[in-house]
Amino acid sequence: MKCVGMQYLEAIRKLKAGGFQSVRTVYLAFAPDEEIGGHDGAEKFAESDVFKNMKVGVVLDERLASPSENYRAFYAERWPWWLVIKARGAPGHGAKLYDYSAMENLFKSIESVRRFRGSQFDLVKAGLKGEGEVISVNMAFLKAGTPSPTGFVMNLQPSEAEAGFDIRVPPTANTEALERRIAEEWAPASRNMTFELGQFKQKTSVHDKFGKPIITATDISNPWWSLLEEAVKNANGKLGKPEIFPAFTDARYFRERGLPAIGFSPMANTPILLHDHNEFLNQAEYLKGIDIYESIIKAYASYVQHTKEEISRDELCLSDVSINKEAIWYEDRLNVLFAECYAIISRFQEYLQINTSQPSPDYKKATAFLLSQAQSLSLESQTFELAKNKPIVLLKWSGSNPHLPSILLYSHTDVVPSEPEKWSHHPFGAHMDSEGNIFARGSQDMKCVGMQYLEAIRKLKAGGFQPVRTVYLAFAADEEIGGHDGAEKFAESDIFKNLNVGIVLDEGLPSPNDNYRVFYAEKGAWWLAIKAKGAPGHGAKLYDNSAMENLFKSIESVRRFRASQFDLVKAGLKGEGEIISVNIVFLKAGTPSPTGFVMNLQPSEAEAGLDIRIPPSADAEALERRIAEEWAPASRNMTFEYMKSLHYIKDNFILYLLGRFKQKVSIHNKFGKPLITATDSSNPWWSLLEDAVKNANGKLGKPDIFPASTDARYFRNQGLPAIGFSPMANTPVLLHDHNEFLNQAEYLKGIDIYESIIKAYASYVQHTKEEISRDEL
Repeated sequence: MKCVGMQYLEAIRKLKAGGFQSVRTVYLAFAPDEEIGGHDGAEKFAESDVFKNMKVGVVLDERLASPSENYRAFYAERWPWWLVIKARGAPGHGAKLYDYSAMENLFKSIESVRRFRGSQFDLVKAGLKGEGEVISVNMAFLKAGTPSPTGFVMNLQPSEAEAGFDIRVPPTANTEALERRIAEEWAPASRNMTFELGQFKQKTSVHDKFGKPIITATDISNPWWSLLEEAVKNANGKLGKPEIFPAFTDARYFRERGLPAIGFSPMANTPILLHDHNEFLNQAEYLKGIDIYESIIKAYASYVQHTKEEISRDELCLSDVSINKEAIWYEDRLNVLFAECYAIISRFQEYLQINTSQPSPDYKKATAFLLSQAQSLSLESQTFELAKNKPIVLLKWSGSNPHLPSILLYSHTDVVPSEPEKWSHHPFGAHMDSEGNIFARGSQDMKCVGMQYLEAIRKLKAGGFQPVRTVYLAFAADEEIGGHDGAEKFAESDIFKNLNVGIVLDEGLPSPNDNYRVFYAEKGAWWLAIKAKGAPGHGAKLYDNSAMENLFKSIESVRRFRASQFDLVKAGLKGEGEIISVNIVFLKAGTPSPTGFVMNLQPSEAEAGLDIRIPPSADAEALERRIAEEWAPASRNMTFEYMKSLHYIKDNFILYLLGRFKQKVSIHNKFGKPLITATDSSNPWWSLLEDAVKNANGKLGKPDIFPASTDARYFRNQGLPAIGFSPMANTPVLLHDHNEFLNQAEYLKGIDIYESIIKAYASYVQHTKEEISRDEL
C-alpha cells in the first residue's frame, strides 16, 4: 500500500500549503511486516503504551482497488485460519492396489473440503452473499512423495501426505461449527488424519478482546463513517456499498482494541493487482486519491461534535446500536407474521414433515393429510389408484357452470431422496431459521405449490368467492421417478377425461431474481447408450482401435457438441431450455477381479450412457444423423441404442435399470403436434395468467422451455394447454439439492399470486359456447 502512505503525505502537504490547521491531532504510522502477518508491526504497536498514549479515535487503513467508478470501503474483514492436514498410511509399491494409503486418505479429505468450498462459492455466484461474507477455503500447498535425484520415486506410494489450506472466516461465522467440521470431516482421526491450525497450533479469533465481533459500524451511529461518505462526495468521488474485506489487513489489530477502523484505498477504475504480476496504478488515479484524502483528513481533523463525550469505542466497533435496532425490528416483524400466518406456515411444515421420498414414500400419511385439508375447506374428495399403492388424491371445488371446461391444479406428492448428514437441518424437520427460511425436502419441489393451491382456495372461500368453472386439485404419485404410474396413467384414464379439463397448472422453477419463471414446454428425454468394441490387449500395449480408444473418440465428439450448446447459454443467445443438452451419466468398462478390476488388461467392450434433452423446436432428424455418423459410427465398431429407464433405489440414490427398446421419447403429442402451449393472445389462459400475476404485484419473466421434464408433458400429450409455474422469486434453485429451502415470505406471497390466478381462471367465461380448441392451445 505504498500508494496510500504517500497519498496521506501529499494530502497533508496540500492542506498545509493551503493554511489548514487541524483541530484533532493527526498521526501517520508506517509499520513493517504486514505482508507476513503484522505480528512484529501493527500487532505489537496496537498493544503498546506508545499507541495507548496517542488516544486514537479512528483508524484508516488500506483496502482494495475498484474496477468501477465507485471507491470500495470496508468495515470488517475475514480472519485467517491456516490449516494443515496430514494423512498417514502404510507405504507400498506403485503397482499395488490397497486401501487406506496416505494418498487415498488425503484425497477423501480434499473431496470434503472442495464440496464445502463449492457450497460457499455458489452463494457468491448466485449473488446471495458477498465474497467477504462466506467462509472461503483455498488449497495453499500439497506435500507428498519420496524424493529422488530427478524428482520423485515413481513406483512408491508414500507413507505421509499433507495439504495446506488458507481459510478465511468472516466475523459473522459460526466458528464452533467450522472447528467440528475440520475435526470430524476434513481430518478425522478414524482415517488416520491429524491437523494443526496456524503457527503454534493457534488460530486467529473473529472477536475482539471484549468478546464482540470485530465490526465497525457503517450507519449514523458512527460519525466517522458519515464523515467519510461526505468527504468522498465533496471531492467528487463515489463510494460503493460498504463490504467485509475478503482477506485481512493490519486494521484488525486496531479493531481488536475496540477502535473503529475503516479500510479505504482511493483507486477507482483500476484492476485489482495486489500480489499479482505487473501491479500498477495510473498517475491520474493516484493524484485523484490525494484529493480524496485531502477532503477526508480535513473532515476528520475538523470534527468536534463529540469532543466532550466521544461515542464509545465498543459501539463503533460492534455496532451494538445497529444490531439491536435490527434485532428489535426483526422480532416485531416476526411477531406480526406469527400472529397472522402461524397456521398457514404450520400446515406447510406439517406437509413437509411427511417423508414421501423415493423409494418408500409414505403416500398413506400424505393422503390422510390432504384429505383432512379438503375436509377443512369443504371440498369434495376422492382417492383412487391406477397402479397398486400409488394413490391419486382428487379434490373438487364445484363451479356454478359445470358445463364449462374445468381448471386442474396439479402437483405431485413424492420427493427425491436426501442425505441428512449433508443438510444443515433435517430434510424432513421443516425447520425455519431466524431469517424465515424453511428447510425441507419438497419445500421447492413441489409441496409448496400443492399447499399454496389449498391456501389460496382457503382465502378465496373466506372472501366469499364462488367459481364459475369447476376447480380440481390433483395430487399424484411418482413424478420423481418418471410419473408413469401417476400422471401418465391419470392423463390417459376415463376419470381424467370425465373432468373436462380446459387448462392445467403444474410446477416450474424458482427464480433468483424478482421475476417469476413460467414454462410453456419442456425438453424431451432421449436416453442413449453407445457401445464400443475392440480387440482386448495387455495393459502395457499401445495400439489403435481398442474399445476404450473408440469410446473416448466418441465422448470427445459428444463433449464438443455439448460445449457448443452450452456456449450459446453462457453468451445469452439462448435459454437453457432452448438448446440440446447432453450429459454423460455412466461409464462401464473393465474386466472385474475379486479386488476391483484387472489392471493389466484392456477390455474388449466399453459403454457410456448419455442423458440427452431435446426442446420441441429441435431438428430431431439432424441429431439422429449426428448420433449415427459421429457419436457411434459403425466404421469405428460402434453401436447405439435408445433406452427406457426402470428405476430402483439404492443407498438413497435413484439408479436406473436400462431396459432396451428401439424407441425414444417423442417431442410431439399424440396428434403429431409439438408439445408446446401457446404464450400469446391466441391462448386466453396465458393472458389471464399474465394479468393475474401483475394484479397480485408480481412480475413475470419471459416464457421459457423447462430444461428437464415434469408431469405437464402427459397433459400436453392429450392436446391440453399446460403451464409450469412455481411462484418463488428471489430464491436459489435447490431442487434435488442439499439444504433445499423456501423463505416464508416468498411462500406467503405465492399464495397471493395463486389466489389471483385461480380467481381469474375460475371466473373466465368468454368462450362458453365454443371453447378454444385444445390443439390451438
